Amino acid sequence: FRRVLFRSKNSAVRKVAGTYPNLKLYAVGDSMSDFEMVKGIGTFFAVGNAPKAVQQEAVYVSSAMNARGVHELLERMMK
Repeated sequence: FRRVLFRSKNSAVRKVAGTYPNLKLYAVGDSMSDFEMVKGIGTFFAVGNAPKAVQQEAVYVSSAMNARGVHELLERMMK
């Protein structure tokens, strides 16, 4: 096991995208720090309890995280 540290979520997502170019990547966010990750990902989803600014960056906004929001997003991604 090799531990790899990244400076940001964006750099981690870019590394995964570069390593697996045929992989379809999704991001789920609920805070302002997730904006950075949006820059390096194809599809961004937000949970309903995210601030409005985060929700505006998303292609879809689910229910709140504590109301099965992530589960809802995973089901949507599988369609």
